[in-house]
Amino acid sequence: MKTNAAIATALITAGLGIGTGSTVANAASWHNGTPSALRGKWKTKTYHNRFVSGYSRTYITKHSIHTQTHTIGGSSDNMPPIIEHAKYRYLGNHLYTFKGTMYGGNIKTTCLVKWKSHHHIVINPKWGHNPSENYYRY
Repeated sequence: MKTNAAIATALITAGLGIGTGSTVANAASWHNGTPSALRGKWKTKTYHNRFVSGYSRTYITKHSIHTQTHTIGGSSDNMPPIIEHAKYRYLGNHLYTFKGTMYGGNIKTTCLVKWKSHHHIVINPKWGHNPSENYYRY
């Protein structure tokens, strides 16, 4: 009798195991938009050099990344969005790569964003000779 119960239990367990499947998440795929942890207003610390002082501001929205440069004692210069129609991929260690278009969709572009903390990110635009810049939430 104990053998019949053991066999029945084994068959039921095997039958339940066959019906279950596993779902694989592909973290390396491109996702539309921007991660919610990075969205918001970000600003660099004020820089001072011999001729001018100023700072940069970046706005990360659901589908784009916009930048504005401000000269102290001057005007704000609205720059075109760094990335419109953004897509991102998580690379690990809080590092994201973004791709999209700029200048009304005429130029494809990419940038890297490193999330340091809730109040600190680093943006590397990956074009020209622009260095990485530290941004702080405001």
